[in-house]
Amino acid sequence: MAGLWQKTLIMIGILSLLDLSFQACPPFTVCTKRRDTIIQTDRFTNDEGNPKNAGRTWFIKMETVGNVLLHFKSFQDHGNSVAAFAYKDKTLSDARIFYRHEGGFQVLLEDCDLLVLYLPFFESPLPTFELEYYWGCGVIKNDQHVLTYLGGKGKDSVNQKEHVCWFVEPDDKTAAIYLSAENIHLGNRQSLKVWDLASKEVLLEVVEGLEHYGLSAIEYNQSQPLIVELSCRADDDDDDNDVSSCSVASSSFKMIHQAMQKTDMECLERHRCKESELENCSIRCPAFDELLYHHQLWQYRIDTSKSMPRTGMVRKPILKPQCQLQRMYCNCPSTLNRTAFCNPKLICKVSFFKKNHLPLGCFWTCLYTKVMDCPKISRTKKTHAQIL
Repeated sequence: MAGLWQKTLIMIGILSLLDLSFQACPPFTVCTKRRDTIIQTDRFTNDEGNPKNAGRTWFIKMETVGNVLLHFKSFQDHGNSVAAFAYKDKTLSDARIFYRHEGGFQVLLEDCDLLVLYLPFFESPLPTFELEYYWGCGVIKNDQHVLTYLGGKGKDSVNQKEHVCWFVEPDDKTAAIYLSAENIHLGNRQSLKVWDLASKEVLLEVVEGLEHYGLSAIEYNQSQPLIVELSCRADDDDDDNDVSSCSVASSSFKMIHQAMQKTDMECLERHRCKESELENCSIRCPAFDELLYHHQLWQYRIDTSKSMPRTGMVRKPILKPQCQLQRMYCNCPSTLNRTAFCNPKLICKVSFFKKNHLPLGCFWTCLYTKVMDCPKISRTKKTHAQIL
């Protein structure tokens, strides 16, 4: 292993001296950009007019130990494979083999400072692919429901001044991700957003001035790499202001998130309530209870001792499918347009209702609508993202 590492360092040293001006990072090259593209389209190389396969190698060198996200926009293995070797402090920390893939997919490798992509010698055609990589972000784990950022006290990115980001952990079972945010403190010309590395589309964005962001949902699939990013925005109207004068070190927020599996979303769809039965219909989906538990109790501050029962030794509130809040929160006028609750600036919080003179009887309807109805309503307007 030591000999292989020495050869790798020699190759990196030699290639670093070359002046390679390509749009994408070419093979046998040290890729030092934080975000770049690798394109492999040659199935064979030619040696004196004879087709020959000599393999390919790329070296992705990171400034510090961190995480790297690989997004294969397209991939054809042609019966062969691609290997990825991740190193940390000159020691092999992870190894992956990619084959039998068609189309797009993403791979997250954590806690490394060098990644070597290797296409071995084959007598048959090489795999072909287009790959975009991105390193230097933290990771949002699917089993951890709260992301807290406390500005300069954190160590989540290479550049704490102008940019901090997190990769959403890839999961082939996830169908949607529900998000809400509170305690948001952003400086001038800053934004907190969720965007898609594949399409470059911003799916959700919070700008300065908002302290809360209501429950939102984003459709998800395994080929869709999502990134949560806190960054400075360039001011198009002021040539003297650039992002270098902006810092996220004094910003902070708490984001509550929950990944919903395909079976969860199917259950919610099966138990959709009729509008006339909203207050008393049955929603027998554990995911619905979990979703309200993580977002309703933490963000909306519902008094569980009065509004929701506890049973046995279970410490977590047991949410029954129908409205279990006090009666004053469970009687929404039928004439009210429920789609208004899909605005993320409208928070299902009693204090918010009182401040904005909204009927308290619609409190439960607000919660139900954001979880059950808004994704379907948004899907007709925007198929890629669902902003509640």
